[in-house]
Amino acid sequence: MGDQNNKNERRILNRLNDAFFKNLFGRPGHEKYLISLLNSMFESFHQGRRIVIQTLSYLNREIDPITDNGKACRMDLMAQIDDGNIIDIEIQLLNSSSNTIRKRTLYYFSKLYERGIKSGDDYVNLRPCIMVNIVNFKLDEDEEFLSRYQLRKYNHDRILNDDIDFFFIELPKWRKISTENSSKSIKEINRLNRWLTYLTGSDPKLIAELKESDPLIKEAIMFEKKYTMDDASWYEYLMREKAYLDQNSLENWAKREIAEGRAKGHAEGHAEGHAEGLAEGLAEGAQKTLLQNIRGLLKIGLDEKTIKKGLNCTDEQIQEAKSLP
Repeated sequence: MGDQNNKNERRILNRLNDAFFKNLFGRPGHEKYLISLLNSMFESFHQGRRIVIQTLSYLNREIDPITDNGKACRMDLMAQIDDGNIIDIEIQLLNSSSNTIRKRTLYYFSKLYERGIKSGDDYVNLRPCIMVNIVNFKLDEDEEFLSRYQLRKYNHDRILNDDIDFFFIELPKWRKISTENSSKSIKEINRLNRWLTYLTGSDPKLIAELKESDPLIKEAIMFEKKYTMDDASWYEYLMREKAYLDQNSLENWAKREIAEGRAKGHAEGHAEGHAEGLAEGLAEGAQKTLLQNIRGLLKIGLDEKTIKKGLNCTDEQIQEAKSLP
């Protein structure tokens, strides 16, 4: 009975946690949730190519490198929509530089784009790729939380083609706007704002209002409860939360170290060596944290397949964690 009571107390506090997000939006049979979220974003733009998704099918998120020493990609969610276009959806909750996320988006796009053509095919067979990023930091200093990027001709503001189509949702900007519009009722805000309110909200009263105003979000909330009742899913969620906290702690430590180094006025050569050592230490610390998390999940009896899915780790890392003292 006590065990059941503990399960009833479980709550998803971070719906953008990738373990939960992928289960809600990336599970077969859940296509309608992803379609609604994406269409709510696309319908906000009245210029450029109009995108309306009727159906979609999930794709394998693993993309192999082109060369032996190339960098492989593992997308958060990937799907093909009814017109044949490919969509990649990425969540970035940890702090990152705007330049890094821009370059990563271009890199992922290049992998997806070349995937759409085979040797001997005509280039006309290449399909447009839509890259969607939800990030927990600002890309720039303007006030718009939803942005769209395409290749344009500067002097005539003309699009080269529709094959590159990038969308960004910047959550800090959205939170500011939603706070300023807090006097509006849930029924008055548009579909995209309802989804973002659900994905980032923690107020039970607000969630209850969403449940009554949007049938799909009501279904998502019902799924959320089932998700927390499943032990393997719940541990997967908790481990991802722990990984976020660990990484944030490492990043905050790195920032303090850099700030202290600057305050002491280190010479340029020493500062470069300090930065290199810091980067190495940060990577080593992240690796140790991952191995400890794997070891902890193995101890409680979680199977290796679930651990790989929850922590995005490799078979080699699991074996290394098993050998830890």
